[in-house]
Amino acid sequence: MKWQHGPARFSQRILLGFSILILLFLGGMVAVELVGIPGTANKGSFERYRSRILSDMELVSGLLAQRMTSWQRERRVDIDGLASSPLFRQALAAETVATAASAATPVRELAAFRASHPDIDAVALLDATDATVWAAAGGFIAAASARDLGIDGEGFAKLVLPGYQEAVALSQAADRKPRLRIIRQVFSATMPDQVVAVLVAECDIERALHLRIWSASNLLARDWQCVMAGKSGEIVTQFRETRPEEAPAGGAGVDLTKFTPVHLALSGIEGPYDGPDQRGRPVLAFYRQIRFDQGIALALVLQMDRALALHPAAQELWHRCILWLCLLVAGIGLCLFLSHQLSRPINELVAVARRIEAGDLTGRVATPDASEIGRFAAVFNGMVARLQTSHQDLEQQVLARTRDLHRLMARQEAILTAAPDIIVEVDSNRVYTWSNRAGFEFFGDGLIGQPVAAYVVGEPITSPLFQQAPEAAKKARYVESWQRRQDGEFRLLAWWSSELKDDQGRVSSVISTARDITERMQAEEALKQEYEELERFNRVTLNRELRMIELKKEINALLRAAGHEEKYRIVSDEA
Repeated sequence: MKWQHGPARFSQRILLGFSILILLFLGGMVAVELVGIPGTANKGSFERYRSRILSDMELVSGLLAQRMTSWQRERRVDIDGLASSPLFRQALAAETVATAASAATPVRELAAFRASHPDIDAVALLDATDATVWAAAGGFIAAASARDLGIDGEGFAKLVLPGYQEAVALSQAADRKPRLRIIRQVFSATMPDQVVAVLVAECDIERALHLRIWSASNLLARDWQCVMAGKSGEIVTQFRETRPEEAPAGGAGVDLTKFTPVHLALSGIEGPYDGPDQRGRPVLAFYRQIRFDQGIALALVLQMDRALALHPAAQELWHRCILWLCLLVAGIGLCLFLSHQLSRPINELVAVARRIEAGDLTGRVATPDASEIGRFAAVFNGMVARLQTSHQDLEQQVLARTRDLHRLMARQEAILTAAPDIIVEVDSNRVYTWSNRAGFEFFGDGLIGQPVAAYVVGEPITSPLFQQAPEAAKKARYVESWQRRQDGEFRLLAWWSSELKDDQGRVSSVISTARDITERMQAEEALKQEYEELERFNRVTLNRELRMIELKKEINALLRAAGHEEKYRIVSDEA
């Protein structure tokens, strides 16, 4: 199908209309997939994936927080069980201060305790009176006093106060790995209110977290990262889905001072996060706080690269776009088919209509069907048939009228040719545009296109007889003017002129007839002279007769006076 400039054809309009509808529909589908439907629960595929991932992170982070809190509580219970164990307290009571440094029983107890509790890396027993190490195991085995454990004198004095019983703190060893320290008072077996020793235990939080995260590996997505930080903002650990032996050491090289979720979690706020991470990369994250004790809290953040998190949505949208593109191509193909099916009968109608326009009234549309266009074609064929009949009748009438017109024109041509008077047509510029044969014989063959003034001699004369003409004759103007004939002789012509007007009532031309009245004018002049001579003669004769009558009257009067009556009678008879 070729597109043409100017007004589009019917098939092109159908194709364009259907294509626009399909494009609008597909555009609406893409918009719904991207941004959803405002005011409804449909938020678009990207928002759905984002909400789903954040919801999964919230559930998993809650489970991990519960596991870490449970782990911390279990370690405190373990330390409390050791400190309040009757056997352990009786063993301490059996030892004297003098032999405490070499006491074998507390050392064996601590070693056995650590062996049965692998999450506890170090444990030490401090004398409540002088802060010396009574017994130690694990990382504290080389310590001699509380200062070796990072506890100064003022801090140790608080630990032995009655009623303090237990303390929880975060500490860092020489390797700068943060550890959870649990401190518990040990009371005398014989005097329950007397503090005889202080039990100090440390746990490697990073290793414990690795164990807990790895145990929940079936809940974590492979591309998630787990970040934990202490209250001071120092990184505790950062994980992928790794086993404890594969875990990185302390999350080295990661700066969480610019990571907003860590600060929010340490402040006790939890919720989803969509923004840059500690490295400035866009991530999706969920953060929450893990509280161990008053003033002791960790920030737990589960995060995932935003592009990676939304990649399935983008891939799904891409697949849908391919599907929609295929639908678009199929839709356009269907539109082409429909437009062809819809425009084919219309094109047939147009072709037949053009044949009719060209004068071929025998054209008919193909056998119509029962559709709307088919019924229209049937009506169209009937209309053309009636038009053909009317056209044939009209042709007969036109032929008859044409013959009449030809006879009339021949008659008029014969009349104009045989008419002795001059008949001419003058346009609005007073130029001759037509003449009969008498006009050409008088003015010459070059009359057409010549101005009227070229043949007029002198001023035109309006005949006084025109004023006495009947009222109907006043529709034409009458003038008499001297005209120069083609042989150069001046002749007097009598003109009758009538105006021709166009549809707007303006004068378009003037039809004038002229007759040569030179001989008549000369005859009238001769008659006028003869009439004047006769008038003079009659006046002279009349005067003579009147004079004779007067003379006779005088003679008769003289005769009567002389008495000659007989003579008077004779004169009277003669008179």
